[in-house]
Amino acid sequence: MTQDEIRVVIIDDNESVRKVLGDVVAAFGYRVFTAANAAQGLREVRERRPHVVLLDLAMPGLDGHAVFEHLISSSTPSSIVILSGSNDEAAARGLVTAWRVRLPP
Repeated sequence: MTQDEIRVVIIDDNESVRKVLGDVVAAFGYRVFTAANAAQGLREVRERRPHVVLLDLAMPGLDGHAVFEHLISSSTPSSIVILSGSNDEAAARGLVTAWRVRLPP
């Protein structure tokens, strides 16, 4: 698989974040698709079948937590990278533990 075949979906309600992340990811030669909210993001994931999803946790309405739950319970084989503006490491580890995802030590 070549780099231009690798698909990345960025789900974030902040337009500036989507733009910056999209530009960085595209600079590495990956195909980038963006979504401004959870519903758009889930649609993009269904349609694009990405290899990687960059997912913001704090979004209005259906948030990143719900999207994450949906993605891990679906047959979508994407790797999911969780983005958060929070600096509360204990809370982040608690969320990951609740989802039974392993973090590096």
